[in-house]
Amino acid sequence: MSTASLLQAHLTAFSLGPISASPQYVAEALVDFASLTSSDTLFDLGCNDGRVVITAARLAAVKGVGIELDASAVAKAQQAVLNGKHGHDECAAVASFPA
Repeated sequence: MSTASLLQAHLTAFSLGPISASPQYVAEALVDFASLTSSDTLFDLGCNDGRVVITAARLAAVKGVGIELDASAVAKAQQAVLNGKHGHDECAAVASFPA
């Protein structure tokens, strides 16, 4: 059985609990706390709607990568990136796993 199949079986059998995005003020505080610069790349595991990586790109011009299991959250994050909400062209490649 492949790793992706094992992960999917595990996720089907167990709940990961409620899923919710970080409030915008929390995303902004995280970016500030991390002292990010344009030479940084931010990886957000469990990125939900991509809010943290998008905020980091907007505020600190970082390159951001979001990883998310929930396909509907990935779609929202990708749409936010396409709508230009990040303010920086090199931000927020958001991907789901398993692909």
